[in-house]
Amino acid sequence: MPNEIEAKYPVQDHPSIRRRLRGAGAVFLGTVIQTDRFYDRPDHRFRRSGCGLRLRSLKVLRSGAWNPDPRAEITFKGPVEANLKVKIRREIQTRLDDESAAHELLLACGLIQTFCYQKRRSSYRLGRCRVELDSLPLLGAFVEIEGPNESAIHAAREILRIQADHIPASYLQLLTQHAKAKKRSTEEITFEKYK
Repeated sequence: MPNEIEAKYPVQDHPSIRRRLRGAGAVFLGTVIQTDRFYDRPDHRFRRSGCGLRLRSLKVLRSGAWNPDPRAEITFKGPVEANLKVKIRREIQTRLDDESAAHELLLACGLIQTFCYQKRRSSYRLGRCRVELDSLPLLGAFVEIEGPNESAIHAAREILRIQADHIPASYLQLLTQHAKAKKRSTEEITFEKYK
């Protein structure tokens, strides 16, 4: 399976990034709410080894050039390779016909659900990269750029004039750290819970 190559940047907000995307001829793909549920062994072996197992569902808010597959998706992510400018990790994923059955299957296999969070994601195609404008409860706005290699990602970053440094931590890690620092529940961080 291929590696995922991406970089994540915190931003103040998305309007200026949207204007730059339009100016660069990017194609709007759509806007969705993604709900990500994470699973681990009871001894948290996945997390301790830098891996993750995620079950994702989505709700389409606005259609664009992309017709998202409505089925749930399960993804395994391996440990992050050493690289300070982008994040590279093994990624294995497949679609599922029944999200509820997948959840029950994971629990029946002895895994536990450790975390659930939502993000609002507007997606664009910019050259060979996919640019995601993400908003998360408690954390705010981010831009995530995924591409075929580090140079393509940096070229997209230059076009969008993003000044912030890449954040190698996952949203899961950022939300967990934030929730613990604020003494909030780390089980579920959704838009409904944190308006």
